[in-house]
Amino acid sequence: INAEYMGKVYSKITMGCGGGKEEGSKNKNAIEYEMSETKIPELDDFCGKASKILEAMEHIRAGLGDTVEDIYEIVDADWLPQYKLVEAIKVFIWSVSANKEGKISNARPQILSETPYITLDTSGCRVEVDKINQNLTEYIKALVEGPGKLAEAGKALYEIVEQAKSLNIKDSIQNAPCGPMDKLKAAGKFAGNLNKMKNGLMKLKEVTSILTAAVADLKALIPQLKDVVKDADKIGKKAFDAGHLLPAQIMAFYHPGPRRTKKEYKKVKKAKEEKAKKEKEKKEKEKNKKDKKGKGGKEEESKEDNEGKKGKKN
Repeated sequence: INAEYMGKVYSKITMGCGGGKEEGSKNKNAIEYEMSETKIPELDDFCGKASKILEAMEHIRAGLGDTVEDIYEIVDADWLPQYKLVEAIKVFIWSVSANKEGKISNARPQILSETPYITLDTSGCRVEVDKINQNLTEYIKALVEGPGKLAEAGKALYEIVEQAKSLNIKDSIQNAPCGPMDKLKAAGKFAGNLNKMKNGLMKLKEVTSILTAAVADLKALIPQLKDVVKDADKIGKKAFDAGHLLPAQIMAFYHPGPRRTKKEYKKVKKAKEEKAKKEKEKKEKEKNKKDKKGKGGKEEESKEDNEGKKGKKN
């Protein structure tokens, strides 16, 4: 392999461009942790260590962000001008009461001074109510365990990124027992993996900020739980008598406000649907583009293999 070729390979790494980017992530806020395999052992071992750290960070982020988003979706929080977890939890507790025939006592509620702070028996409730219970438990767990785990993961990731600077990447790729195209692809994939590590460091600040705010919200929420449970049957009984057992129904018919008007609510819903449609179309385009690119790469490899076989015959 000549110097000019290796210069192109190495520039891919130092510039941090090309290969390894995962398209159409499930959640745009997610921390990407799946690494592209370079098939060069020392590089893949290094990326494997980083992947585990990033995965730990993503579990913390998901425990904070995805669980709350699920809760808001289930209670149909678009009725509220501002999403506040305390309002969603009120709807959840009223829903439990409604699903227990208007008697919150049937859910054997417990208000605790430590995690999980509140327990409710949601067996026999609508699946949506039980789903909120699961998400709330996971969310509180993330808040309690998150600070220590996030600090530990952040420190480890920073050390990994620093170690990358001392890796003899150029020699690892140049000495790998594979062809020129595979070496070029390995360089691109490793560059993509490095980008994921750097992006993880950037998102660390964001997740830390979210975690700090969420802990403060939880501290403010805990003192209110006792009164919410105590008064749950005032709404729960009305909802049960009317046959309204879904959290979204209870939000729509019984939440006292402040809330959006029907016209405002429909406008918000329409805007969300249009945004989701555009994002879906964008992901499909990116996927098709990636599929075409992958197909082109395979054709190029096949061409190289055929040329190699001809060379051997000659």
